[in-house]
Amino acid sequence: RPGLQSHPELEFQVYDCGGQQVYCSTHPVFLTSRALTLLVVNLEELAQCGDRRKYLEEHVGSWLLSMCSRHGAESRPVLAAVGTHADWFAGRGEGLLERTVEEVERYVRDTEEDE
Repeated sequence: RPGLQSHPELEFQVYDCGGQQVYCSTHPVFLTSRALTLLVVNLEELAQCGDRRKYLEEHVGSWLLSMCSRHGAESRPVLAAVGTHADWFAGRGEGLLERTVEEVERYVRDTEEDE
């Protein structure tokens, strides 16, 4: 199209590696410094649980620690946290969604810094 710059083709592949223990042995193949890794968290479950820190440790912690310990800070994959079930928060209190997302971001940041 006129006016658009030509760019080389961009190819990407998506793998759902799962966070379950049974998939951990496959992670080194996909979690490289050239990867964009999405950490998917069910925000509804997190918001409804009694101990959010414990929830994050149980559902995210071992995977996140494994990734951090396997790679030095310079060679870690780029990590983006993605929250699901955000629609559940509609009408449940102003700022609840934002506070829940911030809690996930803080947990990820603290875990990465500790390793």
